[in-house]
Amino acid sequence: MKIGFRLGFHFIRSLCIGTFFMGIFMAIFMEGILPLIGIEKDDKDTEALIVFSLFICTLLIGAIIYGWHISRPLFQMISWINQLAEGSYVTPANTKQMYKKKTGKLKGPYRLYKDVFLNIEHLTNRLREIETEREQLEKMKREWMAGISHDLKTPLTYITGYSALMLSPDHTWSHEEKEKFLQEIQQKGDHMKELIEDLNLSFRLQDSQIPLRKEEINIVEFTRRLIADITNDPRSQQYHFSFESSNTNIIIPIDTKLFHRSLQNLFMNAVLHNPPGTNIHTSILLQEDIHIIIEDTGTGMDELTVQNLFKQYYRGTTTNVSNEGTGLGMTIAHKIITAHGGTIHVTSEIGTGSKIHIILSNH
Repeated sequence: MKIGFRLGFHFIRSLCIGTFFMGIFMAIFMEGILPLIGIEKDDKDTEALIVFSLFICTLLIGAIIYGWHISRPLFQMISWINQLAEGSYVTPANTKQMYKKKTGKLKGPYRLYKDVFLNIEHLTNRLREIETEREQLEKMKREWMAGISHDLKTPLTYITGYSALMLSPDHTWSHEEKEKFLQEIQQKGDHMKELIEDLNLSFRLQDSQIPLRKEEINIVEFTRRLIADITNDPRSQQYHFSFESSNTNIIIPIDTKLFHRSLQNLFMNAVLHNPPGTNIHTSILLQEDIHIIIEDTGTGMDELTVQNLFKQYYRGTTTNVSNEGTGLGMTIAHKIITAHGGTIHVTSEIGTGSKIHIILSNH
């Protein structure tokens, strides 16, 4: 029921009730009270003046009562809105008792503003959810910053330590020892470079500052070569990769550099967060759209990790290995796939493994 119709309904109802009671009062007054105060029915002028005065008074009193009846919920709404403006996103404790009956239905004066109250209640709940999400994001951001600081500090410690050893006048190092030190310095420097590149790429993707340089490629062969590269990574030597596709030639326009990065992040996430011996199977299906499915038989993830997996700053792990990631790898993968017009979903179960499902448009 629209608010205008409800307002008219309340007005007409109140007018009818007021007219009825005013008629009863006037009849009692005319027949019972006027004779008692010495005014005869034949005194038409005095009688008319009194009746008119009573009518005006009754009308004013009725208007005041009707105005209070209609405006009473407004004060409740104003108080509620002020509470929201002050950052308190909770439903007032006595609100439901004030405007709802025990049956759950709205009380008379509040029915007029039914939609308004429902919308304010919905707004309160939504603002509370947003505030909770913001607090969780701030917490993850602080934890992420602490992790990034640690990740940068660790290789810096190695670099400064090995540099100090090489420059120490108290020792003479052999060529092999110097080469080993330099390799460690280079490795840690590369890790720091990767951290910085991840940060830069993540924020550029977030601000949509990276144009996609698409080219048509065979996604089957592209994925097959990428998996071959992953298996040659020293960190992947103890993991078992397999691949299958429903078609041998599926052409799709993608930014090869960025898409390579997204799939690489997904594969390495499966490696870094699962124990050696885990099977990682990839399949590509051509239906109305292109489906890329990455499944592993690892430790799996809990519901909280699944919900936050693609959120920026989240650094979750279900293994006892040290977390070497930036907390941005899965976020970057998600943003790149989304930028290509695709979607990515994850399902997982502790002790069973995880499944990542990418859907790309075939049009």
